[in-house]
Amino acid sequence: MRSSRSSTTGSSASPLTGPGTDPDADPAADGEISEFTVDPGHTGQGHGSRLLQACVDTLEADAFTRATCWVDSTDDGFRGFLSSGGWAPDGASRELADEAGAGTVKQVRLHTRIGAAEDPPA
Repeated sequence: MRSSRSSTTGSSASPLTGPGTDPDADPAADGEISEFTVDPGHTGQGHGSRLLQACVDTLEADAFTRATCWVDSTDDGFRGFLSSGGWAPDGASRELADEAGAGTVKQVRLHTRIGAAEDPPA
């Protein structure tokens, strides 16, 4: 599998995608967006939507059928952005040390189905 980095010129935005790294990830099916940043001065201009689509395209090209992304539990804007595109919480959460090392940041994992996976039989 390959990790890919995409960016848009002048937007200060770059996502990073690759195989899912969580212990419960299916390495054959789960791809992860492990970094997704759009410079605050460039939000609302469509960069995020284009970058998200580029991430999904990259994960689909690598034959993943589910995309996941960890989101800070207090980041209503990013969670809302992903939710508006069909992403939903899958019930997983984690706590990481914050950048200063003085506390923790709680995150929730969102996911969406991607690729040409067949629907399960009814």
